Amino acid sequence: MGLPSPSFHPAAEMPLVRIGQALAHPLRVRVLSLLVDGAPYRAGVLARRFHVALPLMKQHLLRLQEAQLVSSERVDNAVYYRIAGEPALSTLRPLLALGQATPG
Repeated sequence: MGLPSPSFHPAAEMPLVRIGQALAHPLRVRVLSLLVDGAPYRAGVLARRFHVALPLMKQHLLRLQEAQLVSSERVDNAVYYRIAGEPALSTLRPLLALGQATPG
């Protein structure tokens, strides 16, 4: 008799996979570390703050939106990005704290 095979539930695992992929890039982690304080930012402000081109920043913000970690809101001609509510905050705070811990 062999070992039981682990149960595989792709639909249940997809949110975790999307979050892992979103956190796989250092720039996205840095953006989330800034947004976790609750203030909304425009993509251009984020691009200048992190010294990247605006199209690149928008691509990263889109990845964070796809992972449901960031939401956007249009106000007149501007789009503001922020953490996507309490579920995202509850997920991100411990993960971002791990990234800020200093070894030893």
